[in-house]
Amino acid sequence: MLQYNKYIFTKFMIKITDLIPKESKTHYIYKIMTFFEQERDEQIGVIAAEEVLTFFLQSIGPAIYNKGIQDASSVIKEKTDGIALDLDALKKAD
Repeated sequence: MLQYNKYIFTKFMIKITDLIPKESKTHYIYKIMTFFEQERDEQIGVIAAEEVLTFFLQSIGPAIYNKGIQDASSVIKEKTDGIALDLDALKKAD
């Protein structure tokens, strides 16, 4: 059975933060640090900001991923329905 935790799937042992390119991850960590400083008047370090990032990726990541899958599925269904109609239009009368 696959479990979701700090690793996407423990079977594959892929850390969720490894899915983000290093440059982007660094950018997001500093954005989190800036947010805490500007909006909450708190200073947090890189490790704490990385933990916040990981927490949110774990918390909302699956919902965002599933929405992407749902959207892709809808687009594929629309395209295949259109192809089916086009194929029906090409049929020759008996």
